[in-house]
Formats: sequence, structure tokens, C-alpha cells
Amino acid sequence: MHDVLEAVRSLGWAHHVAATEGEVYCSPCPKCGDGEDNPGKNVRSRRGFSISLDHGAYHCKRCDARGVVTEFVNGSAAWTAGPTSTGYVAPPSAPVVVPPLATYWRALGDSVPARDYLKGRGFTYDAVKAWRLGYDPSRNAITIPTISKAGDVLGYKYRMINPGEGPKYGKTRGTPSQPVGLHLLANGSPLVIAEGELDAVALWQLGVRPVVSIPSGASSFRAEWATMLSAHDRIVLAYDDDEAGDKGAQTAAAALGLARCRRVTFPHKDAAECLRHGVDAATMKAAVSDARPAWTPDFFVTADDLEREIVTFLRHEATVRKITTGVYDLDQCLGGGLCPGDLTFIYGKTSAGKSTLALSILVNALRAGVPSMSASMEYIEAHHARIIAGQQLGKHGFKVTAEDIVANPGVISSLPLTVLRSGHDYGVGDIENALRHASAQGIRLAVFDPLDHIMPDNPNTRDYYGDVARFVRNLRNVVKDLSLHLIVVCPVTKEGDLAGRNSLKHDAWNLLEIQRDEDDERPNHPTAEVRVVVHKARRTGVVGRKLDLLYLKRGARIVAMGDDEGTGSPF
Repeated sequence: MHDVLEAVRSLGWAHHVAATEGEVYCSPCPKCGDGEDNPGKNVRSRRGFSISLDHGAYHCKRCDARGVVTEFVNGSAAWTAGPTSTGYVAPPSAPVVVPPLATYWRALGDSVPARDYLKGRGFTYDAVKAWRLGYDPSRNAITIPTISKAGDVLGYKYRMINPGEGPKYGKTRGTPSQPVGLHLLANGSPLVIAEGELDAVALWQLGVRPVVSIPSGASSFRAEWATMLSAHDRIVLAYDDDEAGDKGAQTAAAALGLARCRRVTFPHKDAAECLRHGVDAATMKAAVSDARPAWTPDFFVTADDLEREIVTFLRHEATVRKITTGVYDLDQCLGGGLCPGDLTFIYGKTSAGKSTLALSILVNALRAGVPSMSASMEYIEAHHARIIAGQQLGKHGFKVTAEDIVANPGVISSLPLTVLRSGHDYGVGDIENALRHASAQGIRLAVFDPLDHIMPDNPNTRDYYGDVARFVRNLRNVVKDLSLHLIVVCPVTKEGDLAGRNSLKHDAWNLLEIQRDEDDERPNHPTAEVRVVVHKARRTGVVGRKLDLLYLKRGARIVAMGDDEGTGSPF
């Protein structure tokens, strides 16, 4: 290792030692020039010129140049313009020779410092023998063999006893990248996967079996490893209790399947540290047994979480302040009134009373002291306020005069009302921002009239109604997040049905249609009959309930049948 680093330094190459991979990254490649001046960046992007610290073999991942770095030191490296893809003729590499286990086992028996190192970390003779640990005097490192299920030694990883400033781990040339401990792997669940080899040995010694480790630590998890471990239907990930371990465990769980995986943490950072500090086997086994799913996708809810959500929801329902519509029967259909966080659609044929119903609900909320926002995109703010004043004064909005306002000071200013200016070209983001600002000011009810004035632009686009559906769905999520009730007056088709995709009907919590008998036009009568059909009230399950109501012409209000005075109750 030190010879390789000395060779790199003597050549004056910018380099960066990869602490966990036993490689040094240099830049740029002396053949193709690939790689930036920062070799550390090449480590992250897996580019540039890499050299094995174990045997000095180099490789450029762009031009595929290969050879031994000492060739550059003695001047024997030669670039040619031959027919090969790289243009480089490298000397034939020596065949990979895997030393037998007995070589390192005997060396361990002969090295008192190596044995003391393992004893100091709490490892017993039985564990060391089962995992075939050994000692490499040339590296002053503990050797950890990679053994196939059939018992064949495929190569070695090693752990430096005194790493100093160099890497702690490495592997011999030709060692395949596969889980360590397969030769001890038996059927059974759960399978525990440790981040490091010595962690796996510690767990095995403490009776936590079956257990394997992965060769990459927390940095990655290959699909082929998941295939090799597919026989185990439950897996516990015993990665280090730190940020890198959490991230690595999530990566492994994604490759193995979230439903199969549990995450366990121990009293210390990792299993090897627990062994060194004397944590007993019972504690470690209990931790593995109690491991719980930790990476439930956002679109799933566990049974435990769902139970807690039900309790929270029902308690909230019992205490939340509902907003009255001013019509008792309608409130009952909606579960006691309008609930914060819900979306209500009102639709009906032209002149059926859609806006009147929405404004009636708004004024009743204002009279009850509910801070509310109104956005009428068809009228300027003053005219919109004039209509609200008419409902307050019991006059039709178009008949309210300036003298009426002056004679009744506070008819508008006493109300907790905010009006969204109508002269602007609002975009989708503007509407969301307006709702968030309103909520921050304590507003609990918002009325938008009509929907088509705040919908996305470009009605001639290919997927316009799809854009509208997505916009409405976003509105629903925003008001839910803000705990603000939103009433939207919606456009209709020529047949009087809700315009747009059917998905709009599903996105609303409450779907109200207002109907008016066109033949019941009695110009001299102070009232007219209207019908509100509650097509959907999600909180109560009411579907298709028909409510016969009164339209009070003098105040342009809709009230309960028999409530000719507009008091909010027929009694």
C-alpha cells in the first residue's frame, strides 16, 4: 500500500485516498485526460483514474486504460496507436492467487498483538474460528475471508490493526463483492444484515443468527445481493446508529423490499461496540426481536398509526368549531355545519341561486363572528360589498344606496371580512398564496365565485380539464393543510351538470346543487322556492338528500322553509 502511494506522489499526480475502498483516485487520467482537478469529486462521481492500494493496478473508467502504476515510475508504460479501443498495450496481469486459510490462521496463532487485538474487542476463540479470521503480517491486518455457500475461499477483506491516516479496510485482488458469512448462513428468519464484517462476527457470537455483512458498508446495496438473500422473508438491518447508517439502511431496504425489512438499533453505535462494552446476548436478541418497520412509504399507514389517527380524528371532530350555514337542516346533513379543512362545491343552472347560496352562508358565518374571505371575480369589490350590505339590511344588493350605508355605520366594517381584489389576473400560485396568507390572519372560511375565473389559463390546451382537476386537487390539499373551509361556486354545462371531469365531484367533501323552478316566477311575491340537493356530504355519508328552502328576494338570501324573516331557524 505504502509503495503505491509513494509511486503516486513521485509522479506528482493529484490524488485522494478512498478510505473505505482500498483505492486512490488520481486526476486527470494520463492517457485521455478525464477527471477534474479535485480527485475527491472523482470518488463521488466514479470517474477518473483509480489505483488499487493493494497491488497497484490502475484503471480509467472512461478510456478503459489498464496496467500497473509502477510502470510509470520505471518508464516502461507505453501508449500506442494500435487497433485496440484504448490504444494502450498493458503487460499481461498475473493470475489471481488466493492464499489458503491456513496461512493467515497460522500467522494469527504466531502473533500475540493480533490475538490481543481480537481479545480486546471481546471476540472468543469459537467466533474467530467459525468466521475463519486470520492475520496478514505484511499489512498488519486482521483477515476476513469471503467464502461461498459451498465453502470455497474467494478472497479476503482485511481490517488494519493500526490504520493511522490510511484506510481501515481493504481487500485482496480478485475478491468478489458479495455478502460475507454465507458459509454460516442457515435457513431461518429473521436474517440480520450488519454493516461491517466484525459487527456480523459480534452478532453471531452473541447468538443473533443467521447474520451476514455486506462488503460495501453503508455506501450501497446491489440488486444481486438481494437475489442471494431472497430465501429470507424477514430481514433486520443492523446498520450503525448514525446518519450514514440510517441512509445505508434505507438504501438496503429499498433494494430488499420495504415490507421485508426492519431496522434495529443497539445500546451502542454498532454490534462490535456493544460486544466490546459487555452488552449481553439477551439484550441484543431482544433488540432484534423488537425491531420494527422504519421505512413505511408515505402512501401507506401502519395499523398502529391508523389507530392513533382515528382517536385524534374523533376527538378533533368532537371539539372542532363548525361553521353554520344558517340553515339547520343543511347543517345536519353536513355533520353540524362546515368543518375546517373541507372543500364544498356549489353548482346549478344559470340564475338558480349559486352565488346567493354561497353569500348567504358567508354572511351567516360573518354574523357568527367567523373571520372570512370572499373572492367574487365577477364584480368589483365595492359592488360585492354592496350585495353583502343588502343581505345585512334586508334589501336586494342592487337597491342598496350610499345613503343606506351612511345611515347604517358598521354594516360592513363591523364584519370580520376580507375581500380579495377582483381586478387582478390571478395565477394558480397566487390563489394558493392568498389562501395561506388568509389562514395566517386567522380566516376560517373562504368563498370563491366562480371557479372558472381562478382556474388555469389556456382553455384551448389539449388537457385543459386535466389541468383544472389537478388545480382543484391542489386546492383541496391546501385547505386541508390550513384547516380552512373553502366554498367554490362552480360552472355548469348546458344541461346544468358540473362542468369538467367527474373527478371534480370526487375531490369535494360536500357537493351541493341548487335548483329553482323556472315556472315559479312570482314577481310580486317576496319569496321563491328553491331546492338544494346534497349530492355528497362525506362526513355524514348523506347522498342525494333534497332540502326545500326559501329565496328571500328583499335580501337576496336563501333560508330555511318557514324562516321568512331570515333568522336562521324556522322556529
